[in-house]
Amino acid sequence: MGFFTKKQAAVYGVMDVGADAIKAVVFEAPSEGARGRGNTDTAAGLPRVREKFLWDLPISCSPLRLVQKIKESVFAMTEKIRMTPQKVVVALGPEVGEYALQSWVSPGAHAPLTRKHIRDAYQRLFEEHADLRRAMIAVPVDVLVNGYPWTDRDGASGFAPAGLSDEIVFQTMALSLSVENGALFNGLKNALAGIPLAFLPLVVAEKEALASALNIRDAFFIDVGADTTALLSVREGRLMHTAFMPMGIRRMASIAAKNYRYSLRDARLAMRHYAQGGIRDKPLAFASAAAAAGAAEWKENFLRSLDAFYPTGPLSPTILLAGGGARYPEIRAVVEASDWLGGFSYGQKPALRVLEGATFFNGNTLGGNVQGPEDAGLAALMAYVMHHRSIF
Repeated sequence: MGFFTKKQAAVYGVMDVGADAIKAVVFEAPSEGARGRGNTDTAAGLPRVREKFLWDLPISCSPLRLVQKIKESVFAMTEKIRMTPQKVVVALGPEVGEYALQSWVSPGAHAPLTRKHIRDAYQRLFEEHADLRRAMIAVPVDVLVNGYPWTDRDGASGFAPAGLSDEIVFQTMALSLSVENGALFNGLKNALAGIPLAFLPLVVAEKEALASALNIRDAFFIDVGADTTALLSVREGRLMHTAFMPMGIRRMASIAAKNYRYSLRDARLAMRHYAQGGIRDKPLAFASAAAAAGAAEWKENFLRSLDAFYPTGPLSPTILLAGGGARYPEIRAVVEASDWLGGFSYGQKPALRVLEGATFFNGNTLGGNVQGPEDAGLAALMAYVMHHRSIF
């Protein structure tokens, strides 16, 4: 007689570490063959959210305090669900360190290339790029062989396209930290009592989620956060370039606090309500003026940042806007205007689409846990964990 037990659903945790808060979700991923049976969400091919968390961060948060806060948050997460997730993926933004999309080049083998060849080549390059003066979180996002995408992801041997010479290029997103801060994050893994933790640049999850969850392979992605704005150019599924602006929507609150004599805390609350459409009365009309002034500053920074995209070719006219800034009509107006795209794209007028958290799941908010554009990063992380496959 045999005994059969129900296979347990894979449970994951994801954390989006922003400038002002840490957002986290613990969810069950839909298993292969789960469609049409069992839990309503997983049966529909959707994740089932067990818990959602939000922890505010102080306005000025040192790396040591941030690491402590992440540690406390991971422990609070596991205590709440009374189990250890299969993996916890922590997405870090440009506030933590210096982002750069790097090309790591290795000579080819002038022979059929297997996954082992590719892995060994990347490991050698990783060791070569290690710097005793800096710590680094590096994630390969694309592999090119003789300029062509490497597509062997199923274990079979691949062949390098014909050419004068074989060359393997690893497009790698690297987040560089000081040695001291790198030691803090590395020590965090050792302090979590066996909880499997992985750090990831948020832009990597966003790039992959566009393709895997939304089938978008050509776009210019703009994520307007609290203190920074991330810009991503994606063409034919490849991450062509990234840039980061040191300005986000907290600038609007700073303008409101300075010009209208509000405390920064009250100004931030007022601007948040304004962005959500809750403030339109005359006594708080200052929020509209602060938003307009902040959007004008943001536009200046945005236009300057676009110059960095010239070397990688024209931008897609498909503009995807996400993050808390996507709620501001003033920011949307800047992005949707036709006075900036023509010099950087083959299109003349932006085709704007605002990405919300629910967008990544066919409009499903997963029980209200992923909703507006401020949840897009968290939803992209969930999609990344569900769909990610190693590229070699």
